[in-house]
Amino acid sequence: MTTYTIEWSNGDTETHDTYDAALSAIRARYPLAEVGHSGDLRDGGARTLAWANEADADNDDGANACAVIKAAEVAS
Repeated sequence: MTTYTIEWSNGDTETHDTYDAALSAIRARYPLAEVGHSGDLRDGGARTLAWANEADADNDDGANACAVIKAAEVAS
């Protein structure tokens, strides 16, 4: 089973059972969030970056990201 951990920019973390639940958690905190990029988890990458809004995401390498989603395999 795969779980998805959100690492918030303030150092907090939380884990969700699905990618969609992690996305919902980000959008609950940041309604205007821009989530995803080329090479993110949905593209087979190691992580998905999220920004609070489009302006923060514009031409950003992740330095202004409000959160990062990472996947982890959990033994069942």
